[in-house]
Amino acid sequence: MGKPWRWVAWHSSYWALGNERFTDAITYFQQSLFVCRELGHEGQIAGRLAGLARIANDQGDYAQAQQLAEEGLALARALGSPVYLSHMLYCLGEAAYAQGKLGQARLYLVEALQLTAATDLLANLSIALFHYAMLLVKESESDAAESTELHSQAIAVFGVVQQHPATWQVYKARAAALLAQAPATALAATQIYPETATLSEVVTEILRAAGAKYFTF
Repeated sequence: MGKPWRWVAWHSSYWALGNERFTDAITYFQQSLFVCRELGHEGQIAGRLAGLARIANDQGDYAQAQQLAEEGLALARALGSPVYLSHMLYCLGEAAYAQGKLGQARLYLVEALQLTAATDLLANLSIALFHYAMLLVKESESDAAESTELHSQAIAVFGVVQQHPATWQVYKARAAALLAQAPATALAATQIYPETATLSEVVTEILRAAGAKYFTF
C-alpha cells in the first residue's frame, strides 16, 4: 500500500519541474494509476487522471488531456468530490481554450471558479483563476473590440494568482513569467482588485463584471 502513495510525491514533483522531467512524471503517474485501479480507490484514480491530464495539456496533447479529464470528471461527480471535480474542470477548460473552443472553455472554468469559491478550496481556486486569465488572453486575441479590456482583466488576475500564498509554486512562476512579458503601462491593470481582496471576492467581481450573457447553462 505504501508504494503508490510515495509515487504521489514523486510524480507531482517531476511534473512541477517541467518538460525535462515529464517522462519521469508520466511513468510514476501511470504506475500509480494502475495500482489504484487494481485497488479500486476511485478518488485516487481521479487524482492520477488529473495529473496525467495536466501533463498532456503541458505537452500540447489536448485530445488526450480531454479524454483523461472526462473520465476523471465522471468519477469526481459520482464521488461528489469538489477537489477532484475542480481539477478536472480546469484541465478540460485548458484543453478547450488551447484548441480555440472558447465558449466551451468558459463553461468549464466558470463552473470551476464557482465550485472552488463556494467550497473555499483556495489552491484549486487559484489554479482555476490562472486558467481563466489564460482564457481572457485567448478571448482578447479573437475579439478586437474588447481586446484591451480583456487583456487588462487577464493581467489583473495573473497578478492575484502570482501573489496569493495558496497558489502552487508552478503557477506562481507561470503567472510571473506572463506578467514579465506585459508592457509596463499594462501592469497598472493589476490594481483592479484591492490588495485586501480575497480570492472569493475576486471571483465574485469577475462573474459580476463578465455579465449573465456568458453564463446560461
